[in-house]
Amino acid sequence: MWELSSETKISEQAVDGYDVKTVLFSPDNNWLGWRGDGPVGLWNPATQKFFRGNHDGVKSIAFLESRDGGVYLLTAGDRELWVWDT
Repeated sequence: MWELSSETKISEQAVDGYDVKTVLFSPDNNWLGWRGDGPVGLWNPATQKFFRGNHDGVKSIAFLESRDGGVYLLTAGDRELWVWDT
């Protein structure tokens, strides 16, 4: 992750051995989610908290903010829908 105004790298998370296809921030900008050829990933750059799901075959990824302020990562593929609580 880069700070564009200063062109400084501020954080980094390795995604070993997988091509990343989609990257998006959560509505509250606290989480970065991605999908690719392998497992999905969920990362909080501020805290460095990282989770890699073992759910392959993800075709779509989105964040959802609930009415109570919770943030969820939704993944879909292979006729399955998964909801990940951040």
